[in-house]
Amino acid sequence: MTTPAHPMTTSRWGDESVSLVSIGAARPSTARALGVLQRIALAASAVLEMPRPTTRAPAELQTTELLAMFEASPEAHALPTNDAWPAVVLEHARSDLGATAATLSADLLHEVLFDIFPRNVSCDASAATDIVTELRAFFTYLDRELAFANAPECLAVLDEGASESLHDVLSDHTLFGVDKLDLMADREAIFDMMTAGTDA
Repeated sequence: MTTPAHPMTTSRWGDESVSLVSIGAARPSTARALGVLQRIALAASAVLEMPRPTTRAPAELQTTELLAMFEASPEAHALPTNDAWPAVVLEHARSDLGATAATLSADLLHEVLFDIFPRNVSCDASAATDIVTELRAFFTYLDRELAFANAPECLAVLDEGASESLHDVLSDHTLFGVDKLDLMADREAIFDMMTAGTDA
């Protein structure tokens, strides 16, 4: 008499496949043992999929690493919108001022927001509140999780009046750079063409 094969289930434990006999088809004692093994395997899989805490000093982290860590943080998850403004700020800090997240002082952050942004960054003034809100969340995370020494002074730049001040400079066309003015003119021309086509 041929013994029917037990149905098999397979789970992942690291890079090793663990084949388990279906609990319903095994004897009670075997089922209990396999149930324990299955729970261990599932727990191990969950641990392996968790983000690994960094052991490097904060100053050694790359910008992409910091932004990815921030995106997984409670501060980022609590944001009503997330348009990646911290990434834009850090890119201009790097390319225009040679600063990183770890070396970005209050003065440099102020220069990025109130000088470089109105001159070079094509965004509507209505984005000012979102920009400041996202940056507050970002530097709050750097302060809480990584203890960046410059985070508190950067947060001081993002005070209650920061959104209004940023809105004002983003609305001031006299502060716009030539490239930004050209881009805005092109956008307006495209908008006028689309509007004319709709009206026709």
